[in-house]
Amino acid sequence: MRQNKFLSFVTIAFVILISCSGLSNSNSTLNQVLDSRDSIYILFTVKALSDSDWNKFTNYSKMYDLKNEQIEFSIEKIFYNKNRTKMIAWVGKKMPNAKTNTSYSSDANANRICSTRTDTIFAMNAIIGFREDSNLIWRIFPFDNISAYCYPTRDKAINIFEDYFLKNMKDEKKWKVIQADEGRGAFELKKYEYNLDDPNFWDKCWMWDIDSVGSNNLHNFEIQTYSTTDQCFKCAVPYILPKIVYPPYIVTSYSQQY
Repeated sequence: MRQNKFLSFVTIAFVILISCSGLSNSNSTLNQVLDSRDSIYILFTVKALSDSDWNKFTNYSKMYDLKNEQIEFSIEKIFYNKNRTKMIAWVGKKMPNAKTNTSYSSDANANRICSTRTDTIFAMNAIIGFREDSNLIWRIFPFDNISAYCYPTRDKAINIFEDYFLKNMKDEKKWKVIQADEGRGAFELKKYEYNLDDPNFWDKCWMWDIDSVGSNNLHNFEIQTYSTTDQCFKCAVPYILPKIVYPPYIVTSYSQQY
């Protein structure tokens, strides 16, 4: 029975992703057709993180009259670099605007996931991933710079992400550790300088640089926080994802594993 339920989830996930994979474009930085292996792997991972109530992947069943099976996950858009070793995906959620398990207010709308009058709501998070070879399974992490919650339609949530990734991300400033010279180990606040649709994003945006001073050779997006605000030498606190056990056919769909 458990296997049948899982296969049903994978089938639904695959159909959703094929239907939502969006526009295919010759520009490698624009939304591309999703690899079927990636569709199943990413959705399985996101669902597992949500069940674990990890980071911003919420397990709504803990606080609301809602079963996790009622949440529909989808990948609304995905972006790869040319050799498909870097990736950013926009993961959508469609769910009932469920009531809280405990009443907190005399206003019925306040006792729901979102204090709106819509019975169905949409949310979206971003994930970022990398691998050394296109045959390897992805290493994926939350991209916490942007999220969208409590929207009445899928398009409104997507518009929030389009504004950020395609218009405003270039001006986003994040802290990074200086790697060399006199300032080595100090923090600097630096713009990304590129939007996701810029052809130079994948090779020139510093978010893909490796930090060997403040961390043990991690990308900035692999770091959850830093243990100091002064000079940082191996002070990074990395994201530690919950252990996820993948079924063999997901793992073996990639010809190489770490």
